[in-house]
Amino acid sequence: GFRNKQRAAIVIMYPQGRTSAVQEQQMTTVDDKNVKCIAAKGNFDDCQLIVKQLLESPLKKQMNLGAVNSINFARILAQMVYYWWAAFRAQETNTTQQTTEVDFCVPTGNFGNILAGYYARLMGAPIGKLIIASNANDILTRFHRTGEYRVDGVSPTYSPSMDIAVSSNFERFLYDMFGKHGPTVQDKFMALRTSGKFAVSPEELKGTQEAFCAYSASETETMEEIRHSHTTHQQMVDPHTAVGVVAAHKFRRDHPDRKHIPLVCLATAHWSKFPETMGAALGLSQEVLFEMMPEDLRKLRDLKKHFTVLDPRVAEVASFLLENFPQPNVSNPFTHASC
Repeated sequence: GFRNKQRAAIVIMYPQGRTSAVQEQQMTTVDDKNVKCIAAKGNFDDCQLIVKQLLESPLKKQMNLGAVNSINFARILAQMVYYWWAAFRAQETNTTQQTTEVDFCVPTGNFGNILAGYYARLMGAPIGKLIIASNANDILTRFHRTGEYRVDGVSPTYSPSMDIAVSSNFERFLYDMFGKHGPTVQDKFMALRTSGKFAVSPEELKGTQEAFCAYSASETETMEEIRHSHTTHQQMVDPHTAVGVVAAHKFRRDHPDRKHIPLVCLATAHWSKFPETMGAALGLSQEVLFEMMPEDLRKLRDLKKHFTVLDPRVAEVASFLLENFPQPNVSNPFTHASC
């Protein structure tokens, strides 16, 4: 869509060493003048913070900056649609006709996908329970249980797209939970930035627990589910989807009264993006998995990668933008900043 367009530039920023090799190939093998890649020496949270700092700076208007992940609410709007679609399709296949509700289990990192389900339900979609599925970085699950949001660091897992400490879209849900009172949300996340944690009252926690259920999957459980899905159902599920399936099973175990209600577990990526994990789980060699991949992904292996490694500092990224896409009379507003 945007390849080689003269009036649109794309900058892809990803955490170096925190994606799979195939994911990195997808991002870095586009050899077009208007597409640049930054490998940030940090994690996803570092990348997301830099994007937010840029969008809050004068560069947003001066360079017409925008985001294409769920920082941009347009992404949430688009995701709402398939909750409606999936709910209607699940209703069509529900032969018991004992309910019109459909439950959803969503592998969750930045909270954007499940937030779309939450908004769709508010709009009247026939959605029952929304289940947060976290990986071993179970910050959201612990918050749901204790009422304390605590960041203790993020460990690399088999499901790297969910290795997130500060779920950006969780702020949007808390805005609803706090009665649409922005200053309260701002205070909570300022406390998170300064002390690494914040807490909510028992009454406020109850609001979260009424809106969502939450479960997590360990690394061992994730690998076991990849094997189980392949052996039992002949389905190749990627590690993120496997986290969701594990959480869905735990939800069904704890809520036997909802077993008659259709449950949709969202598949969030194609398995072939994670051949190393799939090979370890299924005992298949990388060459066997390579032959099983879609042709478009196999072609990437021989392409040259183009990326620039930067420290995870907004000043460096801003300099990169201005060097590669210079604008008249625009300077780096972060030149003298320590960030």
